[in-house]
Amino acid sequence: MAAAIARYILGDTVAVSSAGVETYPGMRAARNAMLVMQERGLDISSHRTRDVRELDVTDFEQIIALDCGVAEKFQRIAAVNQERLTVLNIADPSGYGLGVYRERASEIEAELRRLWL
Repeated sequence: MAAAIARYILGDTVAVSSAGVETYPGMRAARNAMLVMQERGLDISSHRTRDVRELDVTDFEQIIALDCGVAEKFQRIAAVNQERLTVLNIADPSGYGLGVYRERASEIEAELRRLWL
C-alpha cells in the first residue's frame, strides 16, 4: 500500500520500490490491501513481494520503514545510512480486517504527504 500511495502522491517524478524484511518473494498483496487501494482508485493487483536483500540500497535516496521493528531489521540486513532512513511508526495491518487496512492506508498517506509536500 505504501508504494502505491507514494506513487500516487509523487507521480512520475521519482521511482518507487517496495521490499520487505520478512516476506516470501513473489507473493501477491493481501486481499484487504488490494481492496483498500481499489477503493482509492489504485491498482496493486500486479504487486509481488520481494525481499530487501534483492535490492541495492545504495541506489535509493530515501528509504522508508513503516515501523521501528522493520527499520531495525532493515538496518541489520542492509546497514543503510541513518540519514536516508525514515521511520513512520505505522503498525502492520496484516491479519486484521478491512477497517484496519483503511486506517493504515490513511495514516500512510498522511505521513508521506507530511514528508514530501
